[in-house]
Parts: sequence; C-alpha cells; structure tokens
Amino acid sequence: MKPRFSICFYSGFPAAVIYITFTILAYTQYPLPFTPLRNWLSDLGNQIDNPQGAAFYQSGVILAALFQAVWFLGLSQWRLEHALAHQRLLAVAQLSGLLASFALIMSALNPINTPEIHSFWSQVHFMISGIAFGFSVAALRYHPRFSTGILYFGMGAGLLPFFMFAFGKGQIYWLEWIAVGFFLLYILIVGNTSRSISRHA
Repeated sequence: MKPRFSICFYSGFPAAVIYITFTILAYTQYPLPFTPLRNWLSDLGNQIDNPQGAAFYQSGVILAALFQAVWFLGLSQWRLEHALAHQRLLAVAQLSGLLASFALIMSALNPINTPEIHSFWSQVHFMISGIAFGFSVAALRYHPRFSTGILYFGMGAGLLPFFMFAFGKGQIYWLEWIAVGFFLLYILIVGNTSRSISRHA
C-alpha cells in the first residue's frame, strides 16, 4: 500500500519550531528579567514592556496557531471506518482544536497590554485546548498502533489547562509554561508517530 502523507507531522513540526523560534526572538528583545516564576509567556508580546520584541511573539503565536489548526484537521488520517464512537470523538477533537486555534490567534491580536480582552481569549484558548487534546486521546486510543505512553502524555496535555484554572488564581506562572510545553510535545509526538505509521501503511 502506498504510504499516506502525514499532515500531522508536516504541520505539527512547523508549529512547534515556529513558536519556539519566535519566542526566543521575542525573549532576546525583552528588556526586563523574565522567568517562569514571575512571567506569563504572553508577557513577551507586551507592546509596552517589550516594544522591540512583541511583534515577534505575536507573529509566532499566530503562525503556530494556523499550523495547529491544520494538525487537528490532519487527525482525519486516522479516522476508522465502522467505529462510530471513535468518529464522534475525533470530530469533537477537531472542532475544538479549530476553535482553540482561533482563540489563540485572537489572544495574539489582543496582547497582554490589553489585559481584559487578552485574558478572555487566553482562557478560552486554554480551556478549549484541554477539551481538544483530551478528545484526541479518547479518539486515538481506538487506533491499535498508538502506544499507551503517547496517550498518557496526551492526557497530561488535556488536563493541565484545568489545573491552571483550579490552581492558577495565585498566578502560578510556571504552570502555564508546563502546559504549553505539553501541548507542543504532544503535537510533535503524535506527528512523528503518524509519519512512522504512514510509512508502513
């Protein structure tokens, strides 16, 4: 059988690389001390505190969100015929993923120096991302070639946003950093696994 093109890999890899690269570029321009103990990642997009670097962060977030949307669409590659429960779970994951990507773009277009609007879109993004990644795990568990380890990691990506809302009222900045890290790693791991499975399809 001819190997299938792995959309998850060719969208997930750029999403992670673009976000990390543009975040580093924004960080190099940030004029104040910046640590996971005192800063949100979105602080890099603050047009007042980081006038030279904010555009880097905002651009990186928008581009990464677009690739993330394609990644969620790419999960259709693993749609199983004659498995209605799986198909419904996958559809919820994909729709939620598209909404999460849209909210992420809106959070970049309304940076943290517009706190009320940014906070709204950021919260929407994290909450819907948790739903999207959680349902993706529920859907992919039906596929016999996805390992349990990957799915457990995906569960972490799905649950961390809810921990943020439960414990983040005291501004636990580092929890956001961990959640974003899990998002990126899960996208990369699923993308790489999808490519590997495609080669042997």
